[in-house]
Amino acid sequence: MGKNSDIDQITTILSTALRHKIGAILGMDKKYFRKYEIEFSARRDLAKKILKECNFNSYDKNKITILLKRKLERELERRDYINQKKFEIMDEEIEKVLKELELN
Repeated sequence: MGKNSDIDQITTILSTALRHKIGAILGMDKKYFRKYEIEFSARRDLAKKILKECNFNSYDKNKITILLKRKLERELERRDYINQKKFEIMDEEIEKVLKELELN
């Protein structure tokens, strides 16, 4: 795959992963907490696997950050059942996962 395709795939996976993580953090129902955490971990690990094949420069990493924020915002806007605080913690959660994946 090309670099742009890899970036699109990674940002799509991470936006879904972060949606699950934010849902777990803000969720009122504790029975879904573990499920959302598992979904987040699985998607994060999939992104890690793809990243092993990639070599991104600082421009690419910046592009990933911008696209990830845009995609996650759209994901969260569509999920009105998640508390509105989701937008307040979104940037912090993006930074955490990018740091973990060494994409910041």
